[in-house]
Amino acid sequence: MNSIQTFGQWIKQRRKALGLTQKELAQQAGCAEVTLRKIEAGDLQPSGQLAASLVAVAGVADADLPARVGFALGGGERYAPAGRWSKPRRPHNLPAQLTPLLGRELDIAAVRSRLREGARLITLLGPPGVGKTRLAQAVAEEVLEEFEDGAFFVRLAPVSDPDLVAATIAQTLGLQMSGSNSAALQLRAYLEEKHLLLVLDNFEQVVEAAPLVDDLLRRCAWLHVLVTSRQPLRVRGERQAPVRPLALPAELPGASQSTASRLNRNIKH
Repeated sequence: MNSIQTFGQWIKQRRKALGLTQKELAQQAGCAEVTLRKIEAGDLQPSGQLAASLVAVAGVADADLPARVGFALGGGERYAPAGRWSKPRRPHNLPAQLTPLLGRELDIAAVRSRLREGARLITLLGPPGVGKTRLAQAVAEEVLEEFEDGAFFVRLAPVSDPDLVAATIAQTLGLQMSGSNSAALQLRAYLEEKHLLLVLDNFEQVVEAAPLVDDLLRRCAWLHVLVTSRQPLRVRGERQAPVRPLALPAELPGASQSTASRLNRNIKH
């Protein structure tokens, strides 16, 4: 272990021990072959999600995953102790995840790509328990550094009154309400100049608040919104992304590709 100086050298050693080519390992981890080549050469530091995928493919024990991912995020440093993570530069309140999200790598890439292409409202659609929330959080983690004012996860599960959605978002952002203006107006004023990603979780029970989201997006040019819901918002510019259940272990070869392909194909304009 002491002879391994970088994560790239370590993953290269693990790949050869497993008898995998760069192309084969890249395919299993859900990244491009050129990306893996750069990581092994020490020319590129992987994202947290990609690092977790590479470590998982390398066959590391679950208990050792956090330390290995920390090692990857530490760049050229030696093996990092458990619990060491790179601190994001952008503000956020994204929940810390104790384990990496496996099997959704290509789904994450599909949604991330849509955001980078300019989609400002993406709704992850699916039944309860399919993994919409965890997928949305993983996407937010991936794109966090691209939003100058960060990414914020808004829990709407406890909210049943659509009129309280604006106040709930404002509270999540740490915005102090003052004066006689409504929460919606004060929230809009706050977000007008912010380059920020909002993740609105469990929107189906307050779907009547969809016009609020539409108004915020129309008036706040740098705002992006990622929604999880059992039903679409049906507002202008919404991209609907159906989330499929993960395949059973026996079906795993190629399953992520199938899910992600459907996700890309079914993101509606």
